[in-house]
Amino acid sequence: MAIYNSPGVFIQDQMKGQSSIAQSTSHVGALIGKARSGVVNVAQKVTSWTEYISKYANGLDTPFSSDSYLAYSVYGFFQNGGRELYVVNVKNNGVAASKEGTVVTAKAKYVGTWGNSITITLTKNKYWRAAGQNDDGNLSFDVTVAIGSGEKATVLDCTIANIVSKVMADTSIANWLEEFKIKTDVSALAEETFTLIGGSEGTPLTDSDYTGALSKLDFIDNLTFVGIPGQTSSAVNSAIMIYCEEHNLFPLLDMPVGSTVEGVNTYRKSISSFTGALCYPWGKVNDPVTNTNKLVPTCGHVMGVYARIIESRGVHKSPAGIEAVLRGFIELETRLTQSDISLLNPAGVVCLVSKPNIGIVVWGARSLNSEDENMRYVSDGLLNLAIKKNLYNITQFATFEPNTEDLRNRLSTVCKAYLETLRTNGAFKGTGDEAYYVTVDDSNNTEETIAQGLLNIEVGYAPVKPAEFIVIKLVHSIESN
Repeated sequence: MAIYNSPGVFIQDQMKGQSSIAQSTSHVGALIGKARSGVVNVAQKVTSWTEYISKYANGLDTPFSSDSYLAYSVYGFFQNGGRELYVVNVKNNGVAASKEGTVVTAKAKYVGTWGNSITITLTKNKYWRAAGQNDDGNLSFDVTVAIGSGEKATVLDCTIANIVSKVMADTSIANWLEEFKIKTDVSALAEETFTLIGGSEGTPLTDSDYTGALSKLDFIDNLTFVGIPGQTSSAVNSAIMIYCEEHNLFPLLDMPVGSTVEGVNTYRKSISSFTGALCYPWGKVNDPVTNTNKLVPTCGHVMGVYARIIESRGVHKSPAGIEAVLRGFIELETRLTQSDISLLNPAGVVCLVSKPNIGIVVWGARSLNSEDENMRYVSDGLLNLAIKKNLYNITQFATFEPNTEDLRNRLSTVCKAYLETLRTNGAFKGTGDEAYYVTVDDSNNTEETIAQGLLNIEVGYAPVKPAEFIVIKLVHSIESN
């Protein structure tokens, strides 16, 4: 308690022991795959396509490659309105390119074949030389580092005394080279050009390499969506579903390219998860590498659509319909008929279709949960995950507090305030009493549970459901004269 020695009015901040109702985001995604460059087997956050290029294709002629769908999916995520994404670049036993020149040695910053295109050139600078030196003395040199037909950077006026520090102080070069140093037996610079060699992608990736990378997402608190574009085996899809169920995340799955409607229907009936979406078919995008149309998996593009609709309409809005336009897709691998949709939609496949005057849209709202009617829709699962994450966050203040009636009242208040915010935003049906309830009192907190260090909170809510089938009945009344 503060001690006051003079008359007056004193104002203090009083901590009530409960957190503010700051909701965690529900539109953060994660994509796992192989990038051309960049740090490997670490989850890194990117908030734009430009940042992805900076971290995973810095200086390269293109971030896209023929042996990976990751860059296409990341581009689709941001193109469709996604704002925050975690990327895991998967490589196994990769080697960074390196080379010993006549004067200097260098090594690429990241593993991969991209480093084999790095060329280093030392050129005499004819217009400047150190004081006291003649034309036969130790002239200064310019150093140029280039990456194939991509970017290059030049550092001017380098001597043997400062060449290492000056070159590695260049921001671009520091993003391309891990090492640049003078050979121990060299006492003077000389002109030379050499290209790094030995860069390798490592051993071919297997299903277990991709699914093992899921653990890199363990410590991301605000994550919602997870996808592994292009890796569509049953083993990969099963691992994604299991991981997401254990970590309260939403999986986005793809079928293998070339799958038939019947094959998709059969596969969908063989799997079930707490929530998630299986999207079909693949879409075609313009490939900057070949300047032709390329088939790509849908998880990155759909993830961007989901993120966009959650942010603009709320987590309770089913992310489907005419506003769920898939930007970037030129056409679909398979044009689904109404008969196809009637077969796949009840089975729980999220169909992608082309609508005249609208474009290609997400035309399905069913989730991977085939057992619980309360989790039938994508929006059911997303809302449930958001509520669990936010209630977890806003009740953290109660940990280690005395388990008293006062604490339980405060928990009831903060939980109801959060649920009321959802109700007023249209997530629940009915009035306050009908839409949700919070029980945290003596009925579920007995002397026995309190003695065990437990504090139980029971929350129930009545979510709104999407209008999946709109039935219009026209009655024509013809009056006779």
